[in-house]
Amino acid sequence: MKVYCPSCNKEVNATEMNITTSIAKCTGCNNVFNFSSQVPPSVATVERPRLAIQPKGCSITRGIDGLTIVRSWFSAQVIALTIFCLFWNGFMVAWFTIAFTKKIYIM
Repeated sequence: MKVYCPSCNKEVNATEMNITTSIAKCTGCNNVFNFSSQVPPSVATVERPRLAIQPKGCSITRGIDGLTIVRSWFSAQVIALTIFCLFWNGFMVAWFTIAFTKKIYIM
């Protein structure tokens, strides 16, 4: 696909074109022009990326110093896992206490 300057009909180099804005500059006559009418619509339009869906438990705050993303981690699942971990660690303490008092060092 070639783009030509509307003033002097000279072919415009690809380095002198901005695809996102469809603006080109002719090196022959220094004419700046919109070349979207010279290309098919599917090529001239740029699809913008879709925004991602924000996950549950996340909040985004825009401030003067930038973007702050906060994720809240506390939930009922954390309580259940904490109870399980305390039970499991208590079991392991009892297990190793029995093993060391009976002098069974290889398990």
